Amino acid sequence: MQPFRTCLPGGCLVDIAFDALTVESLKSGNVLNINATADGRQEMTLSVSLTGFSSAYDRVVALMQ
Repeated sequence: MQPFRTCLPGGCLVDIAFDALTVESLKSGNVLNINATADGRQEMTLSVSLTGFSSAYDRVVALMQ
């Protein structure tokens, strides 16, 4: 479980760090399913497309060098 600390009009921000194995799974995956619990304890699943994740991740890594 990872709580959020900052909310903006467009949504809330959650700080997350992925290890190398998880990044490789994201790069080869199609969809990331995120389980979230709202303030009223209502649970929901958010599905995030991973289309383009691999190339975007590689580009960020290249820009940081």
